[in-house]
Amino acid sequence: MATWDDLSAEALRAAKALEKAGCYRGCVSRAYYSVYCAAAGRVVGKGVKFRHGWQNPAHEQLPGLIRGRFVTVSETDRWELVKTLRRLRFVRTDADYRPRASVDETLARNALRDASYFLKIIERLL
Repeated sequence: MATWDDLSAEALRAAKALEKAGCYRGCVSRAYYSVYCAAAGRVVGKGVKFRHGWQNPAHEQLPGLIRGRFVTVSETDRWELVKTLRRLRFVRTDADYRPRASVDETLARNALRDASYFLKIIERLL
C-alpha cells in the first residue's frame, strides 16, 4: 500500500521526466501534486477530519491547515510553505484547465524548483 510520501516522490519523479521530455503542462501538474501529497500526508498524520468524510483535504483547504499549525515548522517556514503551495496551485490550474495559458520550459523549471524547496522544508517533519 502506498503512502502519501510515496505518492509525492512518484509525482516529483514524473514531473522531472515530463520536463525533460518537453511536456511542460504535465510537469507543472505533477510538481504541484507532489507538494499536495507531502502536505496532505502531514495533515492526515495529525488526525485532522475532512469534509464529506474524505480521507484527504480539499485543495483549497490545505493552505489554511498549514497555517493552522497542523504542520509543525517555524512560522517563517509555515508562510513559505503556504506561498509556495499557492503559487504551484495557481500555475497547475493554468497547466490543467487553461489551454491558452502559456506554460513553457521556464514555468516548468520554476515549478520543479518550488516543489523541491517545499519538499525540503516538509522533510524536516520526518
